[in-house]
Amino acid sequence: MEEKKDEGSHEHNVHHEHKVHHEHKEKMKIKKVHVWMIASGVLAVLLLISIATGGFKGKGASGSSDGFIFLNSDACTTACDQIEPAAKELVEESGLSYSKLKYFQPVEVPGYVLIKDGVVSLNGIQDESTLAQVLCDATGKDAVCSKAEESLVVAQKSACEKMAKEEIPEFKMFVMSFCPYGQQAMKLVEPVIKDIGSKVNFEPQYVVYDKSTYTGQESTYCEEDVCSMHGVQELHEDMRQKCVWEYDEENYWNYLDCINSNCNSRDVDECWKKCSDELTDSDKIETCQKEEGVKLMQAEKTVMAKFGVSGSESLALNGAKLSMSDYRWDPNKLKGLICCGFENKPSICGDVIAGASESSGPAAGSCG
Repeated sequence: MEEKKDEGSHEHNVHHEHKVHHEHKEKMKIKKVHVWMIASGVLAVLLLISIATGGFKGKGASGSSDGFIFLNSDACTTACDQIEPAAKELVEESGLSYSKLKYFQPVEVPGYVLIKDGVVSLNGIQDESTLAQVLCDATGKDAVCSKAEESLVVAQKSACEKMAKEEIPEFKMFVMSFCPYGQQAMKLVEPVIKDIGSKVNFEPQYVVYDKSTYTGQESTYCEEDVCSMHGVQELHEDMRQKCVWEYDEENYWNYLDCINSNCNSRDVDECWKKCSDELTDSDKIETCQKEEGVKLMQAEKTVMAKFGVSGSESLALNGAKLSMSDYRWDPNKLKGLICCGFENKPSICGDVIAGASESSGPAAGSCG
């Protein structure tokens, strides 16, 4: 009887990722817009105290206590001045009360507190388009939802025009074989590559780390000088998948689908044999993993450094990483982004991928 994939592996992996990579925090660069998220714990306490004492209560157009608080600081000058008029107009169209407060930390981007139906949200304001979508999702008001849709189209067109162009775009998928985000990225990318792959230069890349990351735990996570977050068996599977890409490309996606449906990071060194029927020559893949695997993963580290990749998943087009918010988790959105990378778009860019639809999944987060 074949052994089913461990359904509890996702929860275990997510917990394990956090534990193992706690030490990476000092190395991670934090985007300015995420400063508001870091400060949210402190501000949330202050906010709750203020609400309890009536400090932030106000009547919106609907007569409720729902409202929007625009946050600026002494360090936020040009950015706050530019976005505030549009933010205020969107808030009023959403039927929420509008107020403004100065945050005590020198944050260089504007932020907001949104209170809707008893739920308090805090975040940075990236741009008018993103804020419009937040307010649309929160209130469902036609006026602001129409603006959200219009501004999204404008933003996408502008972003598309700014993207680097190539006659044959280069598209890369950076994943770990047992990262839940990476596996979902595989499901996202597969129909896109099957649809448009002949027109682009696509290559899967695997996210690995130096053994210095796992000092004292090398036997659990590493082989020679390359390591993988979910253990040495995941590292071996990364090697096998890269070998399949190198020597049996036409069966790459079928093999991935089989592995993702049947195996996990604790049994894959045996479980992968269940998927050998998907391969032209499984013995060749096994030999490649054992004899070429380390060298292949060392090359992956070099590519990771070139693209500034530190986790799974990351997608890159024509040398630049794509924003997760622009493609998660819709194959047709991703196809549209890839088509932006053509000097001259082929006719297939005007077609929708048959049977492909947006799947549910986290809007943020990664392994690494």
